[in-house]
Amino acid sequence: MFDDAADIDLELALLKAEPLKALQSLQSKLPQLAPQLRRQRHLLCPLCCSGDDEVAAAAAKLLDQLAEPEATFCGGRRTFHYRGIEVEYWELDEDPGDLLFGYGAWPVAESLSKLLINSTLSEHDSQVVPSVHGKHVLEIGAGVALVGLTCCACGAKVRLTDGENRLVKALEEHHGHHNDLSFEVLDWNVDQGVEQFDIIVASDVLLCCCGAPEALPAVLSRRLKLDGKALLLNVLRGARAQLIAISLLQRHGFLVSIFAVASLDMLPLSTEQISKLPDAAHVLLVVTWAEEQMPLPASTT
Repeated sequence: MFDDAADIDLELALLKAEPLKALQSLQSKLPQLAPQLRRQRHLLCPLCCSGDDEVAAAAAKLLDQLAEPEATFCGGRRTFHYRGIEVEYWELDEDPGDLLFGYGAWPVAESLSKLLINSTLSEHDSQVVPSVHGKHVLEIGAGVALVGLTCCACGAKVRLTDGENRLVKALEEHHGHHNDLSFEVLDWNVDQGVEQFDIIVASDVLLCCCGAPEALPAVLSRRLKLDGKALLLNVLRGARAQLIAISLLQRHGFLVSIFAVASLDMLPLSTEQISKLPDAAHVLLVVTWAEEQMPLPASTT
């Protein structure tokens, strides 16, 4: 049985020296090793962009095998805790009749919430993820609005929006008493709103089935202030949706910086490298107006 933490660390240490051998060894020890390896996925993601096709394929296959099972939801009050910040939200019962995905808080929403909390609590504003304290924030495709509610808990004034009327009504019912929250049904395909925001956030909205990759760039062009920043964290389901969105954002005059996010580490990517990532990888698009050139952080590899 291969379950000793020291032995796992030894295998992971070999990833730099002999990546293919190490990846094959780790794969041979699944599923016993899966729980420990899921906490170390940030070490595997950079290998998917390796210049060695065999190493990249092996890393992608291993990450696919480590994918978490799909979440299921039933309605009720939930609490999200991270670094002393507590956020209360409500999940809805699944209803395939009128809801797509917005009835629960998916892991990608938790990841974006943690990134925002980390930046807001840090002494120095992140070059990539801004502090939301004192900012005017718009969440699009909010669903149960974990990300937007986290921004509010961090001191932001937040507009929660979704295209599903039932979701917005539920948000108003549960959070309408909060003075720093407002609510809006926002259909990306017909939105003509002109109110602008310091920060726009969205988690897992770039889905081709919703038309979001084509529609959202125009929404951001109307809603994002000239010195603002949009953060779109998405689960990769093939590169097509991301690449469409990036291309259209650039046509609207935006600068798009791309990062693979794993265990809250951020690895800068090129558009070509997105296609080398495995499905279920988390990809963060950081959108600013092109006049505001944003420096990239040092690679975590």
